[in-house]
Formats: sequence, C-alpha cells, structure tokens
Amino acid sequence: MRDKLDPSVAPAAEVQRHVIGRIDAAVSQLDRLIDHRVHEAQAIAQSVHEIRKHIKAARGATALLRNEFGKNGIKTDTALRDAARRLSTMRDAHAMLETFDELRSGAHDDDQSAFSGVHDRLLAQADAEIATIRGNDERLRESAALLSKARRRVVRWTIDDDISFGRGLERVYRQGRRRLAKAQQSPSDSRMHELRKAVKALLRQTELLEEAAPSMMSPIIAHLDLVGDLLGTDHDLAVLMSQMHEAPGTFGGKKPVKRATRLARVRQNELRTRALLVAETVYAEKPAAFADRIEAYWRAAAESPSAAMRSTPYAGDADSPRQRRFLVNDVPPLPPRCSKVVIGHLAIDRPVTVWIEDAGPENRMLIVAPHTDPLGHDLKVRLDDDAFDAAWPSSSGRRVHKTRYVLEASGHVVQLCVFSKELQGLMVVTANFESVDAARSFEPPDWFGREISDDRRYLDVLLATEGLANEFFD
Repeated sequence: MRDKLDPSVAPAAEVQRHVIGRIDAAVSQLDRLIDHRVHEAQAIAQSVHEIRKHIKAARGATALLRNEFGKNGIKTDTALRDAARRLSTMRDAHAMLETFDELRSGAHDDDQSAFSGVHDRLLAQADAEIATIRGNDERLRESAALLSKARRRVVRWTIDDDISFGRGLERVYRQGRRRLAKAQQSPSDSRMHELRKAVKALLRQTELLEEAAPSMMSPIIAHLDLVGDLLGTDHDLAVLMSQMHEAPGTFGGKKPVKRATRLARVRQNELRTRALLVAETVYAEKPAAFADRIEAYWRAAAESPSAAMRSTPYAGDADSPRQRRFLVNDVPPLPPRCSKVVIGHLAIDRPVTVWIEDAGPENRMLIVAPHTDPLGHDLKVRLDDDAFDAAWPSSSGRRVHKTRYVLEASGHVVQLCVFSKELQGLMVVTANFESVDAARSFEPPDWFGREISDDRRYLDVLLATEGLANEFFD
C-alpha cells in the first residue's frame, strides 16, 4: 500500500485508493486480535496502536474531499471516527503507563517510592485491557463492523477527475489556526487537546500530499509531527491527572497524587511553550493562501512533462537513500580529477527510463530504471563497442554533456556536474543521504544555490529533450 498520493492520478481516485487500503489494513489486524492470533501483551498493545493509526490515516485522507462527496463523505468520516473510539480506552491504558513512567524517571529520589502506587494502578489497568482483548472483547468486533460500513461507503464514492482537495485542506488548516489562537489565549487542557487534534489532521493530509513537492512539504511535515508529539504527551499527562484526581485512593492516596500532579504540570508547561512556538510558524499563513500554495505544488507535479519519472527524495522508508539537488552560486576549488560524461536517452516513457552513459570507450553503460525511482537504478549493463555503436544513434537529439567532480560539503560527499555544449553555464550539485533525517538536517554550504530537488525541469531527461528555456529557470 502506497502511503502517499500520486500527483499524476486524479485526487479523488487516489484518496479512495488510500482510504480503502487503510481500512483493509486495520480490519486485517483486528481480525488477528479477534481470532486470538496475537498473544504477547506488547504485541497486542502494538496492534491496537497500529489499527488506530490506520483508521486515523483513513480519516485524514477522507477529510481532504469529505465535503466534495457530500453526505456519503461525512458519514464515512463518522463511521471511521466511531471505529477508532471503540479502541480508545485500550490505547489510553498503555499510554498512561508509558507517560507516567517517563515522568517518574525525572522525579527526585524521595518521590520514587511515593509514586509506586500510581505505577502499580496504571499497570493493573493496562493488564486488564490486555486480558479483555485476550477474552471475547466486543469492542473489537464493533470496530471491525464500523470499518466495513465505512468501506462500503467509500466504494460508492462518485469519482470525478475535476474534484480538488483545496477546500478540505483549507478547512483543516483554518481549524488549526483558530484553535492555536484560542490555546495561546488560554492554554487549558481541553484547548491544547483540540489544537492537537487539528495538528494531527493537518499532518496526515500533508503527509499524503508530500510527493507533490518533497523539499517544500517536508519541513511543514516535520514541524507538524513535532507539535503533534509534544501535544500528545501533554494530553496523556492531562488524562493521567484527571484519572488520579477522580480516585486518588486507587493511586496510592492524595499525597503521591499531589506530587505527581505538580511534576506533570511543570512538564506540561515545558511541552506547551515549545509546541506553541513551533505551531505559530506552521499556521503563519492565511488558510486560503496555504491551500492555494499546496494545490499549486500538486498541479505543477501533475502537469509536469516528467510526471511519469518524478524524483521523490523524501518519500518511502527512512532507511533508503535520499537525494537533494542544488544550483551553484559560486564555483568552489575543483579537484584535478574529474570524469567527462555524455548521457544519451533512449526511452523516456512509462514504465521505464533507459539511457546510455558514455564516459569513454572503457566505461559505457546502458542503464534501465523504473519511472517511479529514477535514482535507484535497477539494471546496469556494460556495452562493448558493437552494442554501443548500434544503440547510440537512437539517442540523437536527447543528450547532455557534463563533467563530474566529487567534492566534500558540510561533512557529506557531493557530486558537482558542470554542463557544457547547449547547457553551458549550468552547474548542479547533488548530495545523497542514507535516511530522511540525514537529508532534512543537511545544511548546504554558502556555495550552494537554490534547491531544485523538486524542480523536474532540471532532470537530465528534460534538459536533454527540452533544454533550458533561459539561462536559469525562474
């Protein structure tokens, strides 16, 4: 199941695909719990967590076009919401225990023994939830039934290629902006929780749309993710304190509850201060302007001639390589060693891209790459003279000439490509990374220019076929 929406496909069809995939994944895990195929307590708790994540992701996607689908979209969202709520107490029991243990780890030594009663009570609640799930928990079946109901509605959605997600994105962004203002005015537990829900909703939507412009969307997503985590811990602390004050006797008495509350409030103040500062940067735009900007990214990605082979440096699993590309402001000192390469493109349409790299008679390679991953080459074949002579003429009119240099920049090995012939004056520097975090944290040096990671006009295939419209694209 793809976690991102594909800009080359109509938004409504992509949202429908994603929601159905998330529902099916949640139901599959629910079935495993209902049929007692998961036994370990930790595995059961993790399954509940993953089920709720799938449901929330489905709700986030639905919210993009909920109003466009009319009553059917609204009723789909309601069914998904109710399915998640059936599992909320299961999740809360384990979240409370984890939150309290983290809070307790920062307490003074003389408070540790006083907090043992609170820990024991929370552990008992978590164990009770696991025991219920291991039994014959009707909440699991109710959640599965609601998800099946939601899926039937999704299948009946009317798919219109002209439907846009702009209104849904604007509505969610406006909601978060208003809740931020209220939380800044009076940061109560309830207002911080409402802000958290709005932040999570926007996070799920921007994650879905990330492929439209990864280098532009990724910082937004990172900020939303941080705020969501901070406010998530804040909410867990609020729920914990509410439970303790309702029945202090079950948590060891009023004295340890009072101590725990004091510690929790200090931690909440720290979390809220940071969360509100970061949230203010996320919600700095007007809602319509934000939605228009993201839609513009999406349209540009959908309409790009290279949509079939777009680069997605921040998508996928965090362990796969990532790439960021920049123009060059000032040419750094160049090493004497370099390689002159001519790249000739043979096939540029779906489902693959095929090109030849000519770096001299002893180093001529035929490269085949799937259009969805032009950076992760699937096949490289060394060409002898006869094979090269037979294939090379087919690349006529689709070639780029460049010289490659390997340099160091901000602790990373980068490749500088100096183009020549028709592309004389263009220089592009490329940095590859082993993880999303490494790519995001990379600080380009001063000689790097504008980032072009998402500007498909600078892909070799388009430079070869269309050239530069002017010296540099605007």
